[in-house]
Amino acid sequence: MDKFEKRLVAQTNSGPMKKKERIQSIKNNLNVAVATAAGDTFNSYHQHSALILDGAEGNTTHALKDLAGVNPHSILSPNNHPLTAKALKELGVCAWCGWVEDFLRLPVTTLPSLNLVYLDHTGAFPSRQWQVRNSFKLINNETGGVLAFTFSTRSGRWQNQNKEETTPPTSTWGAPEAIYSLTSTFARHCEERGWDTVDMVEVEEAKLGLQKYELNPPHPHGLVRLAESLASWVESNRGGRINEHKLGAAEAAAKVLLGRRVLGCVWSQATTEEAKEPFRPSHVNTDMGGVGDNDIRRLLNISRGLDLDVSNIMGPPTFKSVMMYPEQMMWLMAKVAKKKRE
Repeated sequence: MDKFEKRLVAQTNSGPMKKKERIQSIKNNLNVAVATAAGDTFNSYHQHSALILDGAEGNTTHALKDLAGVNPHSILSPNNHPLTAKALKELGVCAWCGWVEDFLRLPVTTLPSLNLVYLDHTGAFPSRQWQVRNSFKLINNETGGVLAFTFSTRSGRWQNQNKEETTPPTSTWGAPEAIYSLTSTFARHCEERGWDTVDMVEVEEAKLGLQKYELNPPHPHGLVRLAESLASWVESNRGGRINEHKLGAAEAAAKVLLGRRVLGCVWSQATTEEAKEPFRPSHVNTDMGGVGDNDIRRLLNISRGLDLDVSNIMGPPTFKSVMMYPEQMMWLMAKVAKKKRE
């Protein structure tokens, strides 16, 4: 039983089933998204075309088989729990009892060429960030493929594959910094390999609850411009008829982003027709650290109440398939391919 399964059991025994069911529903949706995206590039005639981390029930394996026509024999899936590895073997998966870290440390010349790598981890990103780079080496250089990762947003020691200390990309740590670190690491290695991230196949983002991510957008960001507009409103109304409490609330709301450069931002699609904007910002990271979601909501609510323009706060996303979900988890998926020559 892996960490995720143990946590679900603990929640079942000590808390309401709704939480377990919600998390499992999200996990199922992510499997659908991965299988749908992989179906476009996966060639079932290639042996060992995928590397995944799966549980004893084989939920990811079943999704790949049912939605992408993947032969389980083409799936590599190490698991350090003997009974889980045995269960996966019985499903026809090429599974073995071992650590995926050991597999990813193998020399490139001994590794297979894959069309899909999905590392569905439950641990923190810092000590596993090197696995993103090594996963790129597994993807077929000619056809490209799909890369997907799940990590906890918790803090941890920054280490390379030899367990040597490395320098963190941010001076502070929290969920905004975590997802920025994951997406920026992915983008850096994609650039180093000479690859592009390409638009994913349609996976019904709204239905699956998938989100978008802006990585290193142009400065000033739309949210910063909104904060500047709110600050200008405060200055223009000092000494007027607006009461000091209202001015103070507006000034405090603007300050959270004034003078900052936005490095990354999650955008969640609105799920109701009554939503004020089609997308909701969260997990905003800046050059001075993460900004709380409550602060962002306050900035939007106060600006909207003053009839300031909040329609142009979102720019084009860098990654169209990301997710932040309960239990401090983050997920990213992208299709990669060689850059087209001009």
